[in-house]
Amino acid sequence: MFLNYMEAHAPYQAPDEYQYAYTEDPQVSGWENAQDRYFNQSVDEQERKLSDLLDQYDGCIRYLDSKMEELIEIIEDSGVLDNSIIILTSDHGEGFGEKGIYEHKIGVYDEVAHVPLWIYSPDIGDGAVKEPVSTRWILPTILRQLDIEIPPHVRSEDLLSPSTREVVIESEGLPYEYSDSEINFPARFYSPHQGYIDSDKEMKMIRYQEDDFTELYHIDDELEEVQREKEDVEELIKNLDDILERYELEHRSDLHEDHEVSEEIQAHLRDLGYQ
Repeated sequence: MFLNYMEAHAPYQAPDEYQYAYTEDPQVSGWENAQDRYFNQSVDEQERKLSDLLDQYDGCIRYLDSKMEELIEIIEDSGVLDNSIIILTSDHGEGFGEKGIYEHKIGVYDEVAHVPLWIYSPDIGDGAVKEPVSTRWILPTILRQLDIEIPPHVRSEDLLSPSTREVVIESEGLPYEYSDSEINFPARFYSPHQGYIDSDKEMKMIRYQEDDFTELYHIDDELEEVQREKEDVEELIKNLDDILERYELEHRSDLHEDHEVSEEIQAHLRDLGYQ
């Protein structure tokens, strides 16, 4: 069973006890079709409104937590919890001005790409996986738990025991509806770009096809831009770039020519804003 909850999605609406858990008198409760003006830094009292939005977003997350608790209680009361695998995750985070991004349609920064991931199964114990993982690995993890063969076009990786400390995050670039937008997006965001995380090197690299532009960050509680001698940074980028090239050739699922996505599914994805 797949359930898609929208409680923490814009517009940030929840029962009053959650809506006003962190703010008493918000000026706004959603982006109000003003994202172009947020990107262009032209919203009246922009910082105050961003603070209001973030506070309400946090309230909606608390509301979502209560819904998750309710769901698990229903499963437990039904007597099937001990014969169930439950995975809670998200398809994206949310930006509120960090690194110049708003909402979630742009970039592969941690504000958008680092999401919650919680797994319950009666066959696994408590604990946290410290290595970086990908939501692409949810499917093979479930199949492995159910002792079902993993299809050849699916990367055989396990969220519970990852074999790698490397993860690639990809964006196809801004959706087509932004091509005629008045938003002052940096040109690099219109083309495909990738984030590459290497935990051993404690680095995250973001590579943009546009202008061959690259960003490099330290991995810590908050991504911190690398401040080193230019030559050292260039050498790090070259090493990470070489690894990324090999990684793509070995692990991209869409390189399997015998795997096709039907036009019906592609149309459905476009309707949802994913293509």
